[in-house]
Amino acid sequence: MEQNDKKSNRVVRRNPFYPLERRGFASLGDIAALMLIFLLSSLVSGFVVRLMGCAMPEVVDSQLLYPSDWDLTTCITYVVQMALMLSLTLLYRHLRGSHGPLARLSLRGLNPLLILGGIVVMLSMSVVMEPLLGLVDAEQLPMPDPGEGAWTILSVVVLAPLCEEFLCRGILLEGLRSRYGVTVALLGSSFFFAVIHLHPVMALNAFVLGLFFGILALRTDSLWPSILLHSFNNAVALLLMRTEFPGERFDGRPMSELGLSEMISDPSTYWIVFGVAVLICLRAAIVSIRRLNRVALENALRVHADHMARAEGEAQ
Repeated sequence: MEQNDKKSNRVVRRNPFYPLERRGFASLGDIAALMLIFLLSSLVSGFVVRLMGCAMPEVVDSQLLYPSDWDLTTCITYVVQMALMLSLTLLYRHLRGSHGPLARLSLRGLNPLLILGGIVVMLSMSVVMEPLLGLVDAEQLPMPDPGEGAWTILSVVVLAPLCEEFLCRGILLEGLRSRYGVTVALLGSSFFFAVIHLHPVMALNAFVLGLFFGILALRTDSLWPSILLHSFNNAVALLLMRTEFPGERFDGRPMSELGLSEMISDPSTYWIVFGVAVLICLRAAIVSIRRLNRVALENALRVHADHMARAEGEAQ
């Protein structure tokens, strides 16, 4: 028996993604099914808010005007959409025969230094990605308006991080992790996270953030870091949309429409900031790859042990 265990461990160490689940939730095809569920949930939520008589935007003189209580409409829309999305996803997962954990909530994820470091890395990532995101024409593809007020804060800063992290870094990441390993789990859950944001700029940003949030979830066995950082990211984005950058040459534009190079008038200072951000991101990437290798091996050994225990139980 001891020789068989040593042989099995040697097999796993040669291939850290073996053996994994052969069936059940979540397969790559399940991601496509979840996309259809998301589309259905979006259509139903839009129908519900119209049936409730909620105020909707109107086109006046070729301009899209939002009603004063648009924040309430967007909040109701999001609540209905995510309630249906999560309910159908859990039902679909049950029908697919999954018995693994829905999410992990280890208290290790509440480490203040980890959260602070995550904020620094996340801000650095936004600086590095800004030139790429700036290629999208904001006039041709304007960002959706979430509204402003208490209902917007509730939906964007509180509900969105909770629901989307539970869905993407909880249900989907855990399902893909048990079947394919951590690499496919990261890529698959991040891809789905990007798809549900729809807008090209938001989708690209969501994919990169999804990788970062997924790494933190795998590293800490907890959703708390990704929930807190997701909330911080959305709060900052909302603040930038509603805050005008001081100075006459900016014409009162909100900070979300300005690039960092516009805000920092001195090119040398901008490139120093950009270079520091690149170094921080590279350092974070190197540390993450090392940690993921360790997590991948631990994941494979855990699944292998489960297989061995199951096989012994069936033999008896």
